[in-house]
Amino acid sequence: MTDQDKHYEFGKAVNEQVIDNSNIVLRTLLFINGGAAVAMLGFIGSIVGSEGAQQSSDIAGLTLPLIWFGWGIVAVVVAMVFAYFTNYAVVAHSFAMSEGKFDNATKLGTAKMALHCCAALTTIGSLALFIFGLFEVRASVMTLMG
Repeated sequence: MTDQDKHYEFGKAVNEQVIDNSNIVLRTLLFINGGAAVAMLGFIGSIVGSEGAQQSSDIAGLTLPLIWFGWGIVAVVVAMVFAYFTNYAVVAHSFAMSEGKFDNATKLGTAKMALHCCAALTTIGSLALFIFGLFEVRASVMTLMG
């Protein structure tokens, strides 16, 4: 095996691991945002169902974290779509390069980088929305407690 073959195999293995790890991150963000939304729905339901239910304005304050978590779910799904199109652009770019279509390859290379940046930003955005939701849960519970 030549050095070039070794570098190719190493790059291929690293690329596969990066894609696998990215998919794990996206699924984890979907799970934590979705799980937090379900937990908030259960919490709100238990408060509404209790005999000493608080004022409706206090309960309405508990719905804001649901919005943060819901937007977190939307952001991670959008990130998954960007990730899909990033992978598509990588393959199309590779084919264009191998076929000598350098004008197409340049455009696809630019698209690949833009899609990759969009995927990363929406992934980070989903995490940020989860964190904002956590702070909002804390603030809402503190308001309920007086």
